[in-house]
Amino acid sequence: MLFKSAFISFLSHATEDEEKLLEQLSLFFNLNKKFFKRSRLEGYFDNPIIKFDAQVLGDKADEIAKLIMRRLNDYDRLYLSKHLEDFIDSHGDLHLRINKQGIFKGMVKLEQADSIKIRLKSLKGSRYRKEALQAYLKLINEG
Repeated sequence: MLFKSAFISFLSHATEDEEKLLEQLSLFFNLNKKFFKRSRLEGYFDNPIIKFDAQVLGDKADEIAKLIMRRLNDYDRLYLSKHLEDFIDSHGDLHLRINKQGIFKGMVKLEQADSIKIRLKSLKGSRYRKEALQAYLKLINEG
């Protein structure tokens, strides 16, 4: 096991069908919709925004990491492997942002704007950063 937990977070804007989005993400990550907690936020001009958060533990976190890497396109896989340190925080956790709309096509693409945020919490922690980096590279390359 490589990850202790996975946190998934995304926003549904007023122009999006939040139920359709939740359904698609639940299917993609193979998670029951009940894992996602909803929070209501307000955007510009008081537009409603729904924030969804989910946390999974143990083997399920590893499954999500493997799913993302298997579906990551070649360009982003290469970019991620070359810039891996930019995606890891001081605790050794791996942070990814993937394109929300690509999920509807079963594709994973790294994306900053209007993305799904994923934090994969390292089982090893910050003291074993070098080992974590090597394990992450192996995961990326095995895709």
